[in-house]
Amino acid sequence: MKQFVFKFYIIYIYIFVINKPINMKSLTLFWAILFPLTITSQTIITQSNSPYATANHNQRKIIRDSYNHVYLVFEDIENDTSIIKYTQFDYLFQTWNIPIKLFDGNSPTIAISRENKQYITYCSNDSLAKIMVSSKPENENWCEPIVISDTSKICKLPVTDVDSSGCLNVAWIQKNTISNDIIKFSKICNDSVYFNYSAFNDFNITDVAIANNLQFSSNRIYISYQTNSEIKSYYKKTNSDSVWINYENHTGSSPCLSVGNITPELISSEMPRIMFLDSLSRINLNQYYFYDDSLHQNIQNNPMLSDSVNYIVIDNIIVPIGFSFLQLKSDTLINSFFQEYNVKNFDTIVGNPIYPSIAYKHFNPDSVDFVWMSNNGTNYDIYYLRSEKVPYLPGSIKKQDKDDDIYAYGFPNPFSNEINIVIHSNSGIPVVKIYDISGKEYTLKSQYSSINKTYNFIWDGKDSSGNIAKSGTYFLNVSCNNKVINRRIIKISQ
Repeated sequence: MKQFVFKFYIIYIYIFVINKPINMKSLTLFWAILFPLTITSQTIITQSNSPYATANHNQRKIIRDSYNHVYLVFEDIENDTSIIKYTQFDYLFQTWNIPIKLFDGNSPTIAISRENKQYITYCSNDSLAKIMVSSKPENENWCEPIVISDTSKICKLPVTDVDSSGCLNVAWIQKNTISNDIIKFSKICNDSVYFNYSAFNDFNITDVAIANNLQFSSNRIYISYQTNSEIKSYYKKTNSDSVWINYENHTGSSPCLSVGNITPELISSEMPRIMFLDSLSRINLNQYYFYDDSLHQNIQNNPMLSDSVNYIVIDNIIVPIGFSFLQLKSDTLINSFFQEYNVKNFDTIVGNPIYPSIAYKHFNPDSVDFVWMSNNGTNYDIYYLRSEKVPYLPGSIKKQDKDDDIYAYGFPNPFSNEINIVIHSNSGIPVVKIYDISGKEYTLKSQYSSINKTYNFIWDGKDSSGNIAKSGTYFLNVSCNNKVINRRIIKISQ
């Protein structure tokens, strides 16, 4: 109760003392700046009777909206029938709602548009496992589900994502013959099937992944699917185009995808990443640069880690900083961040966690939201954790030792007019860059060096044309002799 009263007290200060007009976006931004990481320990959301409540690594069970609220869809069992349940985490008041039953069905996945319209796609409980889709516009109720699959064929594993036009892209596996399968593809626009066709025909398809651009910057669609021990990856240029272009084949399993901008100035450019497991169950990574619908560069890093893992889930990309992912090793779940070909681990969760899922959209540069299951002996607990994505840049040195090769701090942070950045480098003169979440680089106002290998920089919160940068999160990237650190900067309105 005290925490609840304190939050309203903070809101009172925001409205009447700071004298800012109240709306959901400004209040959420204010709250994020004041308490950027309110949840730092795992929380039990609910329980499920289904051993597959959050199963399938490419079926996203958790999403965020533009206000940073979090939504979860999962499978449960009621009266021996599989059902779809749904719940919401209110970011402002830090509470989870009681889960509600939406539909009879199984194998659900959730997606969201830029306008906060949500979609749940799932399999029906009948023998054909028809692919069902329901939508929920912001502040409205869930619509009656529609069937998008062939009602004479057995279907499974629907995966979804929403593109920049607001259309839902759906792929799933359809059984064709005993050994032959089809990847079906459907596009849902304005709650109607825009088109629906067989995209790929192959033998023994066991897994499929789909991804659109994280920041809703293009309609380009990426699909990877696994057949036996081979993974094949394709992309499609536009909504209306039905031609899929193959850009990678490799040996492995458990493909998963993430796609982000390269720079905001080049709308047609983006970076897809494909993560998968090789024959030794080690995590492999392939990264691509696309310009004007053609492949220009492929950066491989195989394998990323020498240890074998059981399960992987890829999160969103901060180009050119890095990306987050989850790896499950035996009975340990690890929240990891990949940058400059190095992997850093932030959270380690023990106690036999299973079937983790991570929030892919809306893009969040500050934190990672993820869920997982754990068998409590009677049924399954579903846990949630919000964690830091990259270390915060505080006003003083707290998270780095001065004996490190590179350390940095900035003040004031958050800032409105300009921020002073101090960097100590034992490895030589540092190269310092500032990026926004879309990858746009900003120019430092001034820089100079002083004694004891300490360098001072000033950023006035403007781009190279003198335009004032928007309020939000920015990234400080410091590199020197193959050593790199990244820190977070928060800019607020002047």
